[in-house]
Amino acid sequence: MDNLPYSSQRAPLPLGAASNVTAIGWKGLLSFGLGLAFFAASPPSSEFSSSASYLQLPLPGSYVIMYFDLAVAFGCLALVWNGMFRRDATERPLYWALALVILTRALSLVAASDMAMEQVISVLRYVETFAIALLLANLLCLRQNRRLFLRGMILGAVIETAGALFIFLSSGGEDRGVWLGVDNYKLQIFLLVACCLSLSQKRGRSSKIAIGLFLLFGILATETRGAIVLLFLSLLPLFWTRYRAMLKPALALLLLGAVAIVPVLRLLPEAEQGLTDRFGQIWTGGGTIGLRFILWEMAVAAYLSHPITGIGSGGFARQQNTLYLEINDAYGSGYETKYDSQSAHNTVLGVAAETGTLGLIAYFFWIAAVVRICLRGIRLEGLYQDPFVLAACVCLLAMMTGDLWGQFSFMPPSTCLLGFLLGWCRVHQEPKRLELCTNPQ
Repeated sequence: MDNLPYSSQRAPLPLGAASNVTAIGWKGLLSFGLGLAFFAASPPSSEFSSSASYLQLPLPGSYVIMYFDLAVAFGCLALVWNGMFRRDATERPLYWALALVILTRALSLVAASDMAMEQVISVLRYVETFAIALLLANLLCLRQNRRLFLRGMILGAVIETAGALFIFLSSGGEDRGVWLGVDNYKLQIFLLVACCLSLSQKRGRSSKIAIGLFLLFGILATETRGAIVLLFLSLLPLFWTRYRAMLKPALALLLLGAVAIVPVLRLLPEAEQGLTDRFGQIWTGGGTIGLRFILWEMAVAAYLSHPITGIGSGGFARQQNTLYLEINDAYGSGYETKYDSQSAHNTVLGVAAETGTLGLIAYFFWIAAVVRICLRGIRLEGLYQDPFVLAACVCLLAMMTGDLWGQFSFMPPSTCLLGFLLGWCRVHQEPKRLELCTNPQ
C-alpha cells in the first residue's frame, strides 16, 4: 500500500493551479500532518482501558478540543492568509447543504425553551465539517499532497492498530482493542477496502495480503459490531461496480482472515466469549443494543414534543433525565450508573430530536450532495483507476447508510474521506467537460 498507485492518465491541472507540484512545501507538510492527526481525532471514553485524555483539551460541559481540531484551524488560517481558498462549481450543492445544516442548528438554539450556554459549542462540529471539506478540497487537488495525506493516514492506522492489538492480546482478550481513537475502525475499513482493490494487481500481492490481515485483526479486536456491518456495506457497492475484479481478491482475503483469526480466538477464550456476547445482543436486544433502543425512543419523544425546530442543538444528551420520563421503557440493570449522557446513536433521529423537521430537510440535502459526489467519483474512477478513490466512495456511501444506527455524518472520518474525494475530483473530469475546459467555444 506504500506504493500508492495512481494512473498515469490524469486530467491536466485547472488554470491557476500551482506549477511547482513536485515541491513539498508547507502545504505538503500540512497534508501529512492532517492525515497523521486524523487517527487521534476521536479518543475513547473512560469505558475503555485507555482514555487517551492527553489528546484532548476540555471545554465547558462535555465538549473537548482535539489536536486534530487545532491542525484543521491552523490549516484554514494558513490557506486564508495566503489567499488559497477556492471553491469548485461542482461542490456548491455540498457547501449550501452544510450552510443549511449550520443555520438550522442555530435556529434550534434560538427557539429552544431549555438551553445551556455551552450548547452553542455544539454548532462548531458542523462549522468544522464545512472547514475540513473546503480545506482538504484545496490541499488535495495536488497529487503529491494526496500522497502525503494518505501516507499520514496509513502511519496513523499502523500506530493505532499496533497499540490496539497490544491492549487486546496482552489482556487475553478481556479488553477491547481500542487505543487512541474509538472511531479508527472506519479508517481501518477504508484502508482494508483499498487493499482489497489493489489485490487485483499482481505486484506486491503477498505484502498487501499481510497488511489486509493486520487491518482485519485490528478491526475485529475492537469488538465493534458496527465495524463488521460497515465493512460488508462497503463491499456491496464494490461488487456492483467492480464485480469481476473484486470477487476473487475479496473472497481470498476473507478466507485467509477466517483461517488466521479462528485459531487466535480459540487461544483467547475471553475474546471469543466477548465477541459472542456482543454479537448475540443483536438478536436478543440486550446489552448496549437495548440501551440504543431506549435512546431512540427518547429521540422520537423529543421530536414529537418539538417537531419544527427540535429541542436545540446539543440538547439531547443534556435533557435525557427529562426525556427518560416520557417513554415507556427502562434501562437494564447497571446502565444508569455505567453510562452517563449519551448521543442518540442514530444520526437521523438525533437530527430530528435536536433540530426538528427543518433540520431533517437540511440533513437530507446533505445526504443528497454527498451521494452525488460519491457517484461522480465512482464514474471518474472508472476512467482514471485509483483504488483509494473508489474505496473512499464506497465507504462514504456505507457511512451515509450507517447514519440509521450510528453516527457517521459530520464526524472526522467521513468528512476527511469526503475532502479527499473532493480534492481528487477537482483535477479529474469527465471527457466531455474536460474538452469544454480545454477547447472553449
